[in-house]
Amino acid sequence: MTRKEIESDYHVEGNVICDSGQLEAAHISTPHFYDLVLNGEGEPCGEGVDLVEVDGIDRAEFSLAPDDRWALIRSDDQGFVDVHFFAERPEVT
Repeated sequence: MTRKEIESDYHVEGNVICDSGQLEAAHISTPHFYDLVLNGEGEPCGEGVDLVEVDGIDRAEFSLAPDDRWALIRSDDQGFVDVHFFAERPEVT
């Protein structure tokens, strides 16, 4: 999903999704990275945890920091999804 699509589908303030539901209070890029995971582009790292390499296009599209190189996407058993960014590939077990 592009930033424009996300801003069309969700109420966003700053870079935070304000709608209630599975993406409540999530970073604006969360739907984009979660879509990548659902389409098999993430690296599974355990139940409900996937790792995606962040590229320059993603950094520009979502105003991410230059050192955000990895996105760790987590979904919990209640369906909530969040994303965390790392400069180095995180060790996930």
